[in-house]
Amino acid sequence: MKNKYAVIDTETSGLLDFRQPADAPRQPRLAALAMIMLDENLSVERELSFLIRPDGWEMGAEAGAINGLTTEMLKQHGKPVIYALNFYAGFVAQGYVVAAYNAQFDTKLLRGEMRRAGINDRFERTLNVCLMRAMTDICRLPGRVSQFKFPKLSEACAHLGLVQP
Repeated sequence: MKNKYAVIDTETSGLLDFRQPADAPRQPRLAALAMIMLDENLSVERELSFLIRPDGWEMGAEAGAINGLTTEMLKQHGKPVIYALNFYAGFVAQGYVVAAYNAQFDTKLLRGEMRRAGINDRFERTLNVCLMRAMTDICRLPGRVSQFKFPKLSEACAHLGLVQP
């Protein structure tokens, strides 16, 4: 049986502290979610993207400098987080495998948002594949701690000859 995939990417108000629970008060917030749904043949079924309206949080200056998002932009164009979470949770419930570059980050961030929204975080049911970890043995970049380091997305794209927009 072939899998269906939900390829996701998040933009956030900051960096996660992996030592803290996903919904701890100082954890960053979801600012944008993009999803590409792939069928069993890896053909695109649907593409979705959401800007998230801040609800009691601000876009961090450092994160905003990286992702280009501002609190004002998100307030003007964003949707309530529950709108994006309902799509994400629905695809997880349908058995889509979540695929993300650094899936540990994206899935933990989404677990935190679902908990804050009073939605079951689907931790035990969210199958995922980390594209960053998968690229580690392909790129084979020397690491300080282990034999190979996790490649940055730009390094993985360069290795594959892909132009990153």
